[in-house]
Amino acid sequence: MKNELSYRFNLPKECCDQTHLHYEKLKSKDDVEHYKVKIVTKHNDNRLNNYQRLQLQGWRANCDIQVIIDCHSCLEYSAKYASKAERISSVAREFFTSIVCESSN
Repeated sequence: MKNELSYRFNLPKECCDQTHLHYEKLKSKDDVEHYKVKIVTKHNDNRLNNYQRLQLQGWRANCDIQVIIDCHSCLEYSAKYASKAERISSVAREFFTSIVCESSN
């Protein structure tokens, strides 16, 4: 039996008093080093999603913002979105197909 609690969506997060970039070093199959960059947003509650105030005020519902600023994050987000259990739209299907067909990596 595990003594540690596990949560979905990597919550709770550490509170952060200033928005900043977090760099995580990754190695590819051929041992080339790359960096995955993540924006850590300012927040004072450890259960708060990343959000953008203007969008939240307009949408008036839960929004989890992810800013894609590197190739790895783009591919990770696309794979996560494409593997969701819900039906994919024809526009999204064409988008993911074009990424797979035109990607050199």
